Amino acid sequence: MLRKYRDAIIGGIVILLAALLFLASLTIKSLALNLIKADFFPKMDAVLLGVLGLILLTDGLKKAKRLPAEVTEERGPKTLTPGTRCMLETLALIAVYIFCLEPVGFMLSTFVYLIVQMIVLADDSHRKKKDIVLFVIISAIVAVGVYMLFTRVFYLMLPRGILG
Repeated sequence: MLRKYRDAIIGGIVILLAALLFLASLTIKSLALNLIKADFFPKMDAVLLGVLGLILLTDGLKKAKRLPAEVTEERGPKTLTPGTRCMLETLALIAVYIFCLEPVGFMLSTFVYLIVQMIVLADDSHRKKKDIVLFVIISAIVAVGVYMLFTRVFYLMLPRGILG
């Protein structure tokens, strides 16, 4: 029974986390010097996370209505599906990225994070040498581009880390 409503429950949890993130972003102090305040991106992320949680909740409720009761019964030993494994690896990568952001710096942390994240998300047929070279090139361009956007356009300070 609980498995039938799994997506709806997770959607509700995501909405709750989005609300907590939004409340936490209200405590961020901003200087009036910048066009975009320091609390803008956390608030925007919270709203987007809430919208995605709402979509997951409504989709989960629709799926639960369509599923017959016998499909939702537990079957056999639980194993990690590729999607669950990918999600857990992504959460671990995000945690490591956040931990490394200050000491290592934005550029290097983002560059390495993007490469590893692309490898995690790629299927086996896209983990060849040429694909990894493409991942490295894309990661370098994105890391430099985001750094320039935030520092030159939004005038935000990002951690410099070991690159100084």
